[in-house]
Amino acid sequence: MSTFARDSRPARLATAARRRQPASRMALAALALLAAGLTGGVDGKAARLNRDANQRYAEQHYDDAAALYEDAHTRAPESPEIAYNLGNTLFRQGKVAEAVPHLRRAAESEQVPLRAQSLYNLGNALYGTGNLKEAVDSYRRALDLAPSDLDTKLNFEQALQELRQPQTQE
Repeated sequence: MSTFARDSRPARLATAARRRQPASRMALAALALLAAGLTGGVDGKAARLNRDANQRYAEQHYDDAAALYEDAHTRAPESPEIAYNLGNTLFRQGKVAEAVPHLRRAAESEQVPLRAQSLYNLGNALYGTGNLKEAVDSYRRALDLAPSDLDTKLNFEQALQELRQPQTQE
């Protein structure tokens, strides 16, 4: 069973990516969140908190979800799944800089799909903080793991293009 939201991608940089996304993508993400649960190595209370937080996240109650994920993270700081979920929730709340360390932790996961998704979301968060160089690196690493991911390709290309543009002085 998946232990993280497969498609909880916080934000897309490329407008073209938004246009190409099916309308049901968020519905699928919500279903994935509802079905997500923790396994192995995480205590039962942290797993229950994560499931409850996933429910609140799916309902777009991000403040409630963040509080529950924080509690779960306190109980299971080693869990990349909880770090991923907390990072995504902070991003959704507009707390982009606060999301970065949690997404970095999730990007260390041994689970390739979680690592790829975390790197993509980390790239979005880094882009959101204006750190284009690290965002490009994060997208590049995500593409190494999931080379056919169109969203990652588009965001990588856009961030790389912006990074290569000469800086204008005002």
